[in-house]
Amino acid sequence: MKNGSFRLLLLIAIIVGVVIRLLIIIPYQPEHGAVLQAAMAKGFLKTGEFMMQFGPIFEFDNLEPVPSRHFPPFYPLLIALEAREPDFGLDILKAISLKLTFMTALFIYFLTKKSFGYTGALFTTSLWMLNAAMIDNASKCLSENLQIITIITFLSLFFQSRQKPWMLFPACFALGLAYLTKSTLPFFGTIFIVLIAVIIICGSNRKLILWAGAGFIAFVAVILPWGIRNCNLFGTFDTSPYIASTISAFLSSPLQFITGLAKNILPMFLVLAVPFFLFFPEIKKVKLSDSHDFVLLFFSMGVFILSLFYATSFYVSEDVFLPINSIRYSLLSFIPLIWLILKNINWDTESAKLRGTIAIYISLAGAVLVLVLSVIQADKPLINEMDIALSKQCVLVLSEKEITLPLKVGFIDEINKNDFYYYLFALEKEFGIKSDIQLGYIENLKKPDILISWEGAKIPGGYHRYKKEDEIIDPHKTWESKERIIYLRNDYR
Repeated sequence: MKNGSFRLLLLIAIIVGVVIRLLIIIPYQPEHGAVLQAAMAKGFLKTGEFMMQFGPIFEFDNLEPVPSRHFPPFYPLLIALEAREPDFGLDILKAISLKLTFMTALFIYFLTKKSFGYTGALFTTSLWMLNAAMIDNASKCLSENLQIITIITFLSLFFQSRQKPWMLFPACFALGLAYLTKSTLPFFGTIFIVLIAVIIICGSNRKLILWAGAGFIAFVAVILPWGIRNCNLFGTFDTSPYIASTISAFLSSPLQFITGLAKNILPMFLVLAVPFFLFFPEIKKVKLSDSHDFVLLFFSMGVFILSLFYATSFYVSEDVFLPINSIRYSLLSFIPLIWLILKNINWDTESAKLRGTIAIYISLAGAVLVLVLSVIQADKPLINEMDIALSKQCVLVLSEKEITLPLKVGFIDEINKNDFYYYLFALEKEFGIKSDIQLGYIENLKKPDILISWEGAKIPGGYHRYKKEDEIIDPHKTWESKERIIYLRNDYR
């Protein structure tokens, strides 16, 4: 295959990836984690602090507004900057996700082009645009796109530091932003790991010591304000509960934990399988004696192992196996591995172009599969998608029944309090943030105007199930069949 034909194939792959991503984001709705980070942004716009309206994620009895530390601040801050006003709706998450998707593609192209040339840039961009796991996550409006942008920036600047040591300073700054996008390591543990990497890079090269040290200071300077904030509010610098939950899961159920490791490792390795096996000749060229190669390999494999343990802890605590989550956690291992391959590949050889073509077709098959599944399952939405649909229906019901403020919306106990946010977004978008709207569990509210319930749940007297006059009952497709149901006070008949 000629170079021109191979590059044309890569360009077509990028265009196909763009079309698939635009199509697939239509049936998808923002995932639970994305909505909670949007809630942090809403709290920030209201108060200047990353507040959660209904208390911490893991404290289900706490309904008081409190500062959040479960999610780091970079993605919520970006949402707040995009929204500008606190009465924004969840649709803004799709707009942000699309922008980040194409920004990621541009970052991949221009930064890899600078390091690895035109063909390498086209290959990496096309592979990423067709990456099934990333398509799924971007369509759910999660923070992976933003994290990938920061990681790619870090890797590109880090790679250039071979010839320009001063690049270590902005590289570590970008790494700090990546930490503040999705922190899954303890505060001091992360600092220690970066310090070890700095020492390895420096070695006996005195010229590197200054810039490597400056880079380490830049990394700490970026993450330190968030750590100090958490220390002042919660008494700990650490921002993520994952380490503690992982240790707890292993100590409480070691045999189930080992079973979880065995189950999760396969879907997680699928993310790395195509580049690992197709480009193993290039991976074999990686030199552990090269400090830059060692750090990239350490980064890739280290993230993979930590992500495997995190995914397994969720398997133990929730007693459910979710391969798509396992795949999501291993995405960060993908990029450093591609960097190592690009560093050692020769695109002028027929072998490299053939293997590159196979990789593109495999990625295309995965992307098409995700698109087909999204269409097939469009009438079988997830719980959070049901809540999004039902929250919009609530606004229509209020208008239809001429229910005015002040307004109380009650939920049965079986509904997670974090799902209140879907209704908060819809109602505040309609009535504004200063409106007299109360959301809470039934027993905490005196005769709420609207009840959100499960099918078959016990409802207190004085309420009737809401049904549209022209509604045709279809147990498979109507919004009423989607688990959650609206009940109204009898005086709103």
